[in-house]
Amino acid sequence: MRLSRFVAMLFTLALFALPVTASAQQRLAFYDGHRLTEELEEAKAAKARLHKWTDDRQKELDREQEALRKEKEVLDRQASSLKPEVLQQKQSDLQGRVAILMTKYERMQREAQNRERLEMEPVLSRINQVVARLAEQKGFAMIFDRRTSGLTYGQTQYDLTNEIIRMYNAAFNAAPKPPAK
Repeated sequence: MRLSRFVAMLFTLALFALPVTASAQQRLAFYDGHRLTEELEEAKAAKARLHKWTDDRQKELDREQEALRKEKEVLDRQASSLKPEVLQQKQSDLQGRVAILMTKYERMQREAQNRERLEMEPVLSRINQVVARLAEQKGFAMIFDRRTSGLTYGQTQYDLTNEIIRMYNAAFNAAPKPPAK
């Protein structure tokens, strides 16, 4: 009789475990968000606009830095012939202009980060739309972005990156928008 109780208990446990096992069989997948932002034409165009803007600002900063460097060289050559108080005043003025240039650089960095967010926000929003549509169509319970989810490994059969690129290009025609002013 003990054996039949044991078998009955195992059968009962198996019935309770069935819904848990079924829910563990949900379809999961991932995509490579970094690769999407590298391969989607719209993302590449946004990055190119940002790169041009950053390069233009960097060239301006480089010109100002070079002018300050030349002024310092001239001041160093003249240092022995200047009165100490004049030399100190000129050095102080130069240091003040260097500090202004550093502030300008930091402001440019913050503005570049803001511009990157503004440029990429529409692309990322559209990627999310495509991922949601794909999840609904294919019955995925969850789709992870490999870059932000902490996923360190995933079998290639569960990688949806290529399909997301194809769907994105079909849905949004991958036409680059005109440069932002």
